[in-house]
Formats: sequence, structure tokens, C-alpha cells
Amino acid sequence: FAWSWRPSSNDFLRFMVLGNTSQTESLGGEGAIFDDVVDRQLLRFRTQGRWWLTQDVRLDHNLDLGKENNRFRKRVRASEFLRLKADTEQESAQQVVTVTWFTRRHDLAAEAYGRGWRIERTGETGNLPEVEQGELGAGLADTFYPTDRTELFARAVGERSSAYGAGLNAQASVSYTLLPARWVVRSTASSTRRVPTPEELYLSFDHSEVGYKITGNPDLLPERLHSLQLSSVWNTADKRFGLELQSFVHQIEDMVTFATGSQPGVFTYENVSRARVIGVQLQSQLAKLFWDVQLLSNYTYLPFARDLDLGERLPQRPEHAGRLELRRGFLKSRKLELWTDVSARSSFLAPSYLGGLPTQSSGELVQGSVVWGAG
Repeated sequence: FAWSWRPSSNDFLRFMVLGNTSQTESLGGEGAIFDDVVDRQLLRFRTQGRWWLTQDVRLDHNLDLGKENNRFRKRVRASEFLRLKADTEQESAQQVVTVTWFTRRHDLAAEAYGRGWRIERTGETGNLPEVEQGELGAGLADTFYPTDRTELFARAVGERSSAYGAGLNAQASVSYTLLPARWVVRSTASSTRRVPTPEELYLSFDHSEVGYKITGNPDLLPERLHSLQLSSVWNTADKRFGLELQSFVHQIEDMVTFATGSQPGVFTYENVSRARVIGVQLQSQLAKLFWDVQLLSNYTYLPFARDLDLGERLPQRPEHAGRLELRRGFLKSRKLELWTDVSARSSFLAPSYLGGLPTQSSGELVQGSVVWGAG
């Protein structure tokens, strides 16, 4: 649900509520004693505001509040009894404020943000300690237009995490317009830090009845990503068709990956030294395909995705992956939207410490959703 208030043609305040619930059942083989049942509930509340303080100064603010619950259970096949294995409840909050000053050749922006989350865990042995973590950040950005066809962008953000101390994220890009409003080429370089997720830090899932247990690792280090990207964006004159081709090289330091623990059958998350991913991504959009339907597509090709220390391909990085989506709006201002999408990927190998066994081969997924927005 979304609702917007516009006191003027340029200012607005938007409220959004997003909810999702799902249940996934993973059935064991013929001789299995248990089946896995996972229930997930997600509720998010967002507000977004944009206000022109003067003719050349704009204030943007975004608030995101969320609550997520993941319940892992086992179904005993002999009795259909459901046993609770782990229940994780996470609450999160994020506030971002940006002030932008527009001049003839520059768009100067100052930003500040704060985010935090709290996680509560319950397992078969009772409640686990509650965990809280927060982060503050501030930065500056400048978009410079030396000519009508050239755009230079630079951004630097300093952050401080309650668990990981200080860090710096930086990005720079150069864009050139070959055909006005139709063809743009862009080169981007960035260096960013990623703090481990709550799952990577504190997951606790005991499946020892069939031989394994998965745990988080609170001693993980943040990842550091160095990235180079080259992209080309092309649109038709009527904006009906758009195409973006992007090539990239990602170098990851202290990458978080899945590994064996200190005991047999125990798996956890660990940092590896270096990994590199080289790939190409193609995205397209076609409006008014038929009956006012919009077509969106995405294809990713990763010929190189390797752990540079082990010399093997990274797990769960398929060489080919694609997605198609059909979307159509109804009522005035597209207040009701319907869409369906299908995605597929090539198979990938499990890590070497699992014996090199292949995971489930290429699979397909079909989803349908309905979203209603008022505003």
C-alpha cells in the first residue's frame, strides 16, 4: 500500500507499507525421517519526503522500519508432528537525510544516515542472547557537468559501526552522451565495505538428526569490494525500448563464504582472502508490447568467478542466469499493477569441502504478485 501527499507540484511526502508471508517445504528422500518447513513473515513501513527549501536547495529524507520473522521447523513424517528448530525475529530501522544544492555546473550533496537492528533467537534449548548493532555515516557527493554531454560524479562516505569501527566508501564515474536522450556510455570505479548480515553472524539451525548443523560466526570481518564497471545505455527516441549493457570486474577482499566448522557436520561462515568475479549483464525494457503490457528482461553471464586462494569457482555463482517479467497497470495512474515473472539459471557446483557434489541443476521459478497503491 502506498499513499502520497503533494502540497505543491515539486514537494511530496509518501508513505508505504509492504507485507509478505511465505511457507517453504523441503521434502526429504524416500527414507527421510523429517521434512523441513520454513515460515517467513516480513512487514516494512517506509516514508519518503522531498522538499525544496529554496529554488536551488532540496531536502530528501527516507525512513525505513522493518520487522522480519523466520521460523524453522521439522515435520516428523511418522506422526506429522512439527518440531520448532529455530525462531529468529529481527527488527531494523534506517534513516537517511540528503541536502542537495544545484548550481549551473554542479549538483552538490551532503548526506547522513543511521541504521540499526536487533535480533532475538529461540532454539530447542531456549532463548539465545539478544543482539543489537548500529551504524552511523556521513558523506559528500558532487555531480559536475563540464560540458552539455559530459558528467563527472564523485562520492565519499565515512561510516562507523558499533561492531566493526570506522570505514570508508568511495565512488567515481564518468558519463558521456553520444546521442542526446538516446545513448550514454559510463565508466565507474568504486571501493565499498560490506558489514556481515545478521544471518552470517548469528544463524543457528540444528539439523543434527540427519547429520548437519549450520551456525553463524560473530568473528567475521567486513568484506571490501573493489569494482570497475563499463556500461552503455541506449533508448529509442519515443522511450518505448531501452537497452543497457554492462561489463564489470569485482575484486573482493575478506569475502564471506560458507565453510566447514571445527566439528564434523558443522557448517559456518568464514572469511577467505581474495575472490574475483568478471561478468556481463544485459538489461532491456519494452513498453506497450501488447495490450499495454511492459516487458522487462535481465541476463547475466559470469565466465570467471573464482576463489583466488583455493583456485576453484565460487559456490552459488551460476555461469548463466536470466529473468523475464511481464507487467501491466490498471485504473487511472496505474494504481493497480499485475505482474508475473520467470527466472532460470545454469547449474553450479557445491564447495569442494562438500565433496564437489553438484547442487540441483538448472531450475525455473514462476511468481505472481498483486500490488495496490493509492496516491
